[in-house]
Amino acid sequence: MRKILLTFVMLNLIVSSIVSSDENTTETIVLAIDVSKSMRFRLDGVKAAVEEFIEKTDTDRGFHFVIVKFGTFADVVAERVVRTEADKDYLKSVIRDLKADQPDTNFDEALDKIELKIRRIGAGSASILLYSDGISEPTPGSGKPIMSLEGLASKKFPIGKFNVYLVNLNPKATPMPENMLSNLHRADGSYPTIINVRPEDLQMVTSQIRADIERKFDEVMKKLGEQPPIKEVKPAGPKPEPNLVLGFLRNNWKLLVFAFGLIILGAVGYGVWWAFIREDPKVRNMQNQWAVQPRQAKISVVGEANKECVVSTSTGSFLNIGSDYGCRLRMEGIDRIAATISFEDGEAFLERKGNSPVRMDNDEQIIRKRKLTPGDTFMVGNHTLRYELVPPNLHTSDDIRKLFK
Repeated sequence: MRKILLTFVMLNLIVSSIVSSDENTTETIVLAIDVSKSMRFRLDGVKAAVEEFIEKTDTDRGFHFVIVKFGTFADVVAERVVRTEADKDYLKSVIRDLKADQPDTNFDEALDKIELKIRRIGAGSASILLYSDGISEPTPGSGKPIMSLEGLASKKFPIGKFNVYLVNLNPKATPMPENMLSNLHRADGSYPTIINVRPEDLQMVTSQIRADIERKFDEVMKKLGEQPPIKEVKPAGPKPEPNLVLGFLRNNWKLLVFAFGLIILGAVGYGVWWAFIREDPKVRNMQNQWAVQPRQAKISVVGEANKECVVSTSTGSFLNIGSDYGCRLRMEGIDRIAATISFEDGEAFLERKGNSPVRMDNDEQIIRKRKLTPGDTFMVGNHTLRYELVPPNLHTSDDIRKLFK
């Protein structure tokens, strides 16, 4: 029953988004902040400027904010459409918690993460503010060259589709008067790829960038709201009798389209439920048989002998992974407790705990939780692990105790 309700809720959300898509036009604003150690004396100034940017944003515009931190790795730490003061408070609290604690500065990680996020959102355009000291310090041993932030940004975010403001904190930069930012406009309305700013001018420049983004957004909305003039057409003959059916259709066509869409989606949803979700009595009996038998999960470290353990998949079971003595899988070169695997209602979830990188299938880094399915592989630091289900009753308690030694 829960699956059926979830299916129809999703269908309703799809219809709602289709009907109201023309009323929710908004602007995506990406605030990317360098949190490498070279920023430790400048990060407080950046946080103050960004918090003021968010605080003074008009909630009526409904800007879609994405907060990205980058250094050795790049992560999306917050995302929110700002329509209330509570939305602002949430984003500001995330900004205040940022720390300049990452050892390296990989600009390619930051721009790749921003590009991927914009693509997933499906934003046709976006405004990108990136704050950094401009010092490229690639991770040693990664083989990455020292990269130009300006060159990377110009390739990934072409002028016209994206408004890119790369704010380079430079104590030796020329003092910037209050109207200087407007003088930096190019002929196409964009800014230079790099804007050199003294730390003491940072809040003033950020405020001008916010005003520029709002101005451009308002211009776009004004163009979308303009309608071509309606030409008056005089009837050639006597006015025909009104057609009640056509009049009703003309006045209520949106409601009819919405109702027809609900009928179609309901039919499709019922078909999906009947074909894929409907519980088969035989399947239910098999599930009940599994439910009464204890199942176990095996987590093994690929390529490392004697690094595996078996845990029960009953609710409340968990497994700590790291270098701490309290970890059941102990490894070198990572945090004391880098990750935890928890079992909830027979399902496994991988959760990142420390600062060490945790990635799924050598792909995107895990920020909070990710569901595991049997056969999944994931990386904790430089160690590759595999999650598998073990057939019931194949391991006695003595066997499990040996694996934990």
